[in-house]
Amino acid sequence: MQNLEQNVMAAIQKVDENTFSKEFLMPLLETMGYHNVEFYGGNNELGKDILAWEKSKMGEIRLTVIQVKHFKFKKNFSSSKSFTTIVNQLTTSLKKRIHYTDKTLHVPFEVCLFSTFPVDAKALETRFADYADWNDRKIIVKDGIQLSAHLIEHRIDLVYRLLGQHTEITSILNKDLNNEVLLRALGYQERKDLKVIYTDIDFSLGKHSTELFFNSGFKPTYSNLSLSVNQWQIFKNICLMISREFGLSFLSMTLEEVVETYNIEREGHLAELKKQLEAKKQNTTNKDLQSIAEFDKPKPVLYRIGIDGDKIVRMITEKRLWIEQSVAKINIETPGPTELKLFIQKCQSIFECAALFFQHTFFECTGFDKVITNRSSFESTRLKIPIHIVYDSGVNVLVLGEAGAGKTTSLQMYSLNNEYEVAKLYIPISLSSLSQFRQINSATVRLDEVIAEYISSRGISITPQQIILHFQNKQIVLLLDGLDEVIKDNPSLPKVIRRLGNDYSNNLQIIVTSRSSGSQIDQIPYFAVTILPFTPRQRTDFIDKWFDDNNRKKVNRIISHLEKNPGLAEVVNTPLLTTILCVLANNEIALPNTEIKLYNERIKLLTGYYDRIKNIPNRIISSPQILEFLAQKIAYYFHHRVKRDEHKKELIETARHLTLFILSGQEAEIALNELINPCNILVPMSDDGKFGFEHLRYQEHLAAKELLSDRGRDVISLLKQSWWQGCLRFFTIMNSDLTWLIKEIAKERNIIALKEQVKTLVNLRPIPERKKIIKLIETYLQVEYEDTKGFIEYLEDSDENYHIKL
Repeated sequence: MQNLEQNVMAAIQKVDENTFSKEFLMPLLETMGYHNVEFYGGNNELGKDILAWEKSKMGEIRLTVIQVKHFKFKKNFSSSKSFTTIVNQLTTSLKKRIHYTDKTLHVPFEVCLFSTFPVDAKALETRFADYADWNDRKIIVKDGIQLSAHLIEHRIDLVYRLLGQHTEITSILNKDLNNEVLLRALGYQERKDLKVIYTDIDFSLGKHSTELFFNSGFKPTYSNLSLSVNQWQIFKNICLMISREFGLSFLSMTLEEVVETYNIEREGHLAELKKQLEAKKQNTTNKDLQSIAEFDKPKPVLYRIGIDGDKIVRMITEKRLWIEQSVAKINIETPGPTELKLFIQKCQSIFECAALFFQHTFFECTGFDKVITNRSSFESTRLKIPIHIVYDSGVNVLVLGEAGAGKTTSLQMYSLNNEYEVAKLYIPISLSSLSQFRQINSATVRLDEVIAEYISSRGISITPQQIILHFQNKQIVLLLDGLDEVIKDNPSLPKVIRRLGNDYSNNLQIIVTSRSSGSQIDQIPYFAVTILPFTPRQRTDFIDKWFDDNNRKKVNRIISHLEKNPGLAEVVNTPLLTTILCVLANNEIALPNTEIKLYNERIKLLTGYYDRIKNIPNRIISSPQILEFLAQKIAYYFHHRVKRDEHKKELIETARHLTLFILSGQEAEIALNELINPCNILVPMSDDGKFGFEHLRYQEHLAAKELLSDRGRDVISLLKQSWWQGCLRFFTIMNSDLTWLIKEIAKERNIIALKEQVKTLVNLRPIPERKKIIKLIETYLQVEYEDTKGFIEYLEDSDENYHIKL
C-alpha cells in the first residue's frame, strides 16, 4: 500500500494546484462528509484556498479552512515557502470570520494545510511546540502521503484518473481472481484478505515433459546414419537448432563436410553412370535408347554421418549439473532481475535443445529410457524464492501445478501487488470467464480484440479501441488463468496466445496457468515452472496467517492433529486442502485424518451439519443423502462431458433427468436449488448465471464416488483419457479391492497398452494388496507377453509419491 500511496502522491504533484484543488480535493472533501465545499483561491485568498462546511451532531455549523501547498517546504525562515510563514498564515486565518450561505458569520473551527509533498511530522512538532493553536490541534497538517491515503480510501475513481484510467482495468479485473468463492463453497462467509494469508510456495524449473532431461538412465552407442535428401534437410535443421546450446562436436564431421562428401560421391556416381550409358548406346539401336535411359536412372546417393551418443549424454549431464548448481546458488542468494532473466532464458534454451535429442529417431544412439514419461522428482531444481520474482523477470511464463496447488492464488497476489502500477498495465484474465464471454474456436481470432471487448463489457470507463492502443503502446503484463479448464471448447487458444505474444513481442509479457497434464501445455512454448507442494513449514505458516493472535488454540489444534496423523499430513500439502482444515477448525468441527475424509467432511458440513451445530433453524428441505446423491450425479455428468459449469435452467432439467426414478421433478428442482443455496456446493462460476463445483478437485472427488456406485460403467475407456486421471485416483483409493478392475483390463488385453495407468493404480493400493495385484498381473501376462519379468519389475519399481494411505 505504501508503494501505491507514493505513486498517487507523485501523480498529484504533476497536476496544477488550482486544478487539483477543484477537481480532486473538493470532491474528496464532499465524499468525506462536508456538505458544502467552496473554492476560495485567488490573489486575495489570505491562506484560504478552500472552505469546507459541515454540521456537528448537535446541528452547529462548523467551518474548516483549507490551504493547499504544491511545493516542498524550505527551512529558510524568511522564505514564503517556509513552515513558519505558512503556519503564521494559518494562525491568522483562524481569527478571520467568514459568511456562511445563510449570511451568518463563523470563525473557523480548524484550519488544515494539505501539502502534496512529504512533511516531516517530528520536525513540525518540535518547531511549533509553542504555538497554542498547534497544541490545541486547531491547525492540522496533512502531507502528500496522508492525502493520497484519503483519496485511496474514499475516492478510488479519482485515483484511477490520477494514475491513468488503465489502472482501473487491473482493479476491476482483480475481482475475477479472488478466494471468496472458495471460502463460500466451504461454508465460510467471512472475507479473508489474500495479502494477509498469502504464503510463498516453492516451485521447480520445467514441466513433466522435461522428464528425459532430468531422469533418463542412458545407454549410449555410436551410430552411423545414411539419410535421403529429405531426411538430411530435417536432420540439418535440427542440428542447427541443437548447436545453439550443445554445439555439434558429437557429429563425426561438420555439416559442410557431409555436404561436400555427398557432392563428391554424387558426381562420381553420375560420371560412372554416364560412362555406362555411353557404352550401352554404342551397342544399341536408336529404337531402344529411350528404354535404356529410363532403366538406368541414377540411384539415390545418401548423406552419411556418424553420431557419438556418449558425447551427447555427457553434454546433457553437464548442462543438467549446471542448472542444478545454479539453482542451489539462487537459493542461497537471490539474483537481481537482469541476472535471473538471463538464467531463465538460458534454461529455456537448454530445455528446448535437449528435447530435440529425445523427440527424433536420429538420436536414438543416446539410449534413453523410453519407458519414462514423467519426472520422478522436481527436487533437484526446487527454487526457494518467491515465484513473483520470476514473474518480474519479464519473460513469458507457463505456471503448472496440480489442483489446489496455488496457481491462481499466485496470480491473484501478483496482480494485487501491482494493482496501481503506473509504468506497466497488469491485466488479470480468468480464461473461464473470457471463454463464457466469447469462445475462441478459430486460430484466426485476435485475442487482443476479444480481451478489449471483454474488459469494456465489465463496466470499465474505457473503450475497446483505447485498450487496443494500450496493447500497442504500453508495457503490458497479461495474466491468463486456467488454460486447462477451457481448452476443450477453445482448442485454438494456445495458438492464439502464441500469436498475440509474437504480435506484441516488444512490450507484452504473458503468464499462463494450467494443470500439469494435457497436450495444451506443450503448445505453450514459454518458460515452464511447476508449483510444488507445501513444505511442513510453509503449511504451518499458512495456518498461522489464517488465524489471528486470539485463535492460537485453533492453530495448535490443527498442527497437533497433523502430527498425530502423518498420513493426512502427507496429503494436506496444498493451499486448497490446508484451507479446508482451517475452515473446519474455525467452525469447531472434528478434523478428518485422510484426504477423502476431508472432502467427505466438507459435504457433511454443507448439506446440513453446519446448520445443526450452529443451531440455525432448519432451512434445508432435502435430506443430506439426497443432496449428496444429486451432487455426485451432477459431478459425473459434468466430468463425462468435460465441463465445469452450466446455467441454472439447464441444471434443473439435468437434475430431473438424472434422478428420474428416484425423485419427482419438484423434489429434484428443490434439491438442485438447495445445492446452490444454502449449501453452496454448487457455486456461481460466471457473471451470466452458470454454476459449478468451484474447484475441479471437488468435482473429481464427487464423480469418483458416483463411478464407485455403478460398476456397470466402462472404467477402462476412462483410463485412456487424461481428463479422468484425477478422478480415477480418487476412485482407486475408494475401492475396497481393485483385483476386479485388473481382471477387466486383462480380459480386454489392455494391461500393456495401459501400463502407465496400471502402475499408477497399483501404487495407490496398500502394500499387501499391491503384491497380490502384481502376482495376478504376472499370471495374465505369461501367455501374451514375452518380457513378463521386465514388466513386473517395472510395476514393482513403485513410486512412493503416488502412494496414499487409506
